[in-house]
Amino acid sequence: MPSFRSEPADDTHLNEFFHSEAEIPGALDDVMDGVEQYFRNITTGALARMKNHYVPDQDLSHIEQFLQTRAIPCITFDNATVELGNDPNLVEHHSGWRTITRAGEQRLLSLFDGPVWLTHFDHLSVPFYQAYCSQYEASVAANADLLCGAGEMIGAGERHSTGDQVRHALRHHEVPDKDYTWYIQMKDAFPMQTSGFGLGVERWLQWLTKTGDIRNLQLVPRVHDFPTIP
Repeated sequence: MPSFRSEPADDTHLNEFFHSEAEIPGALDDVMDGVEQYFRNITTGALARMKNHYVPDQDLSHIEQFLQTRAIPCITFDNATVELGNDPNLVEHHSGWRTITRAGEQRLLSLFDGPVWLTHFDHLSVPFYQAYCSQYEASVAANADLLCGAGEMIGAGERHSTGDQVRHALRHHEVPDKDYTWYIQMKDAFPMQTSGFGLGVERWLQWLTKTGDIRNLQLVPRVHDFPTIP
């Protein structure tokens, strides 16, 4: 399904892009295992097709190298900031939370020589629906981003199991309960441990094909504030 964002488009980011998304029963480790299998399977299939439709000078070595790895390495957000030396160009500090910049993501990809899981972000840097590492822990999220190619390619996370956990997170993120009444009611009526993920399809294609500008991968150009028709 398509996703819509308000950030400006550039060579690695689209305003409107396609997400391959799923929600599964289970915790963070379960969804990370599932994502890794899924990512390997679709990449294996893509590599076979690319070899069948060989284009001169097409470089497939980065795909083959990834598929030869036994497991994708993992680093927590806290440990990543240490590896990055808390360089302000790589790690940005906000009011009560931190983010790693695109330059920081690229440094991590270079340090690990390929895809890497970045886990357990500051909770205020992720959507409210991501679970806390432990119940009502107010600092760290049970989430993981798979960095690959241009940076974040897949976002994954454990969800709150109960309505009370959702209410707590909404207060923490200063989001009105009334905007998510239906979600709270669902969690009250059917408490369940689930986790979910979303893979950016164009980001995956950009990595596969080594395309310099992600905007060249849109089936239909849809960039905000830029007329594409007539």
